[in-house]
Amino acid sequence: MLARIRENLHFKLLALIVAIILHMYVSGQQNPIQPATLTVPVTFRNLPQGLMPPKPVSVMVTLTGPLDKVKNLTELNVSASVDLQNARPGMNPGLPVRVDLSPPTLKSAVSWEARPSVLGLQVAERMRRRLPIIAVVNGASAAGYTARAPSVVPSIATVIGAADSVRSVARLVVRPDVTGATDTVDDDYQIIPLDTQGNDLPDVKISPDAAHVQIGIVETDRTREVFVSPTIVGAPARGYVIGAVTIRPPTLLVAGPMEKLSGIGSVVTTPINIQGATSTITRKVRCTPPAGISMASHGNITASIEIASAVSRVTPSIGASTTQARRLSH
Repeated sequence: MLARIRENLHFKLLALIVAIILHMYVSGQQNPIQPATLTVPVTFRNLPQGLMPPKPVSVMVTLTGPLDKVKNLTELNVSASVDLQNARPGMNPGLPVRVDLSPPTLKSAVSWEARPSVLGLQVAERMRRRLPIIAVVNGASAAGYTARAPSVVPSIATVIGAADSVRSVARLVVRPDVTGATDTVDDDYQIIPLDTQGNDLPDVKISPDAAHVQIGIVETDRTREVFVSPTIVGAPARGYVIGAVTIRPPTLLVAGPMEKLSGIGSVVTTPINIQGATSTITRKVRCTPPAGISMASHGNITASIEIASAVSRVTPSIGASTTQARRLSH
């Protein structure tokens, strides 16, 4: 039996080798070795606290293997990363790129090459800074209306980012728009970081990234000139009467909605007490407008109230008869 196997052994080995080569050739024709190149974003591992991640970067990964293995590969099957465990602020050269394949069974059938395989990455120190938020109001309210001072909540936000970028932030602003508004503006607005020249700085993060702004929109006050009416309380002493009353200025300007101004002819003063007075009283007093009305000018006036003797208030003229004098004295 053994002798029969040994017969023509070299021919049999040759036939086996030819068969293997033929099988490999046919398989290679049906499933040839082929490369595929993908652009893969690099992720950063083990970044130390207090540092900002580098700017995004990608590498070209060439995958080589049987056609049926590589033809359907995408970026989902390949990941590239760099370990930043020993990174320091500034340029970090010579960082190797690690490539991983998914599923893991691809590793035995596909080879890979990353270009570049080593990276130099700039890493910056992380900085935090708190700044007030300023409302820059755009537009104008509708005719006949005015916008009050805006309320911003919160009033302070935190700027986070690379130290150089954070230091470049001069102010934080929100930009509410009141164009044509006739009612309160009440909404959330994005907080925008600006440099000293007023340019946006997109390289920093703002926390929180929005603020709530409320701006009251009210009808513009109209003005009207009205008389001043003194409020006199008390009575002069016995035998004395109130004479001429002089108000300076006699009129003042008040402000308010037209529907309220139309029914107002005068404003009154605070009380002027003349109880027991025997001579002219001069007082500086304030005017009190009705509810819903304000003083458009100063509200101070000077009131002079003449106090005269009831007997001497009218004196007979020289040459008048006794009868005439008696009649006038009464």
